[in-house]
Formats: sequence, structure tokens, C-alpha cells
Amino acid sequence: PNTRQLLCHFHVGQAEWRWLTAKINNIPIDERQQLMKNFRKASHNNSDTEIKLIHKVLQCFTTLIGV
Repeated sequence: PNTRQLLCHFHVGQAEWRWLTAKINNIPIDERQQLMKNFRKASHNNSDTEIKLIHKVLQCFTTLIGV
């Protein structure tokens, strides 16, 4: 919420998708779209509570897959 955006949403999303699809990150194919939705929600959301919730979801996921 109190951040300054330096990149447009398109380029941020593009970078996120490239990270999700890079083989080195070992993100399962069937999880990529849901993770992208969560990243998008976080980047377009102004609610501190919602961002914290999405952050927790992403942390749980990365713990599960070992990233």
C-alpha cells in the first residue's frame, strides 16, 4: 500500500510469469496459473489485510514445494 510503483503492471506480470515458468525455480506446471493469480491480486490490491493474506498463501506454497 505504501509503495512506489516503478514498473507498469504488464511488465511486472511478465517478469513474474517468466520466473514461474523458469525450470530452475521448479514450480509445478499445474500450480503456475494459481500463483500468477495470487501475484496479480497482490500487485493490484490496496488492502493491507488482503496483501498479508496473499503473502501467507504464497509463503505456505513455497514451503510446500521447497522454493
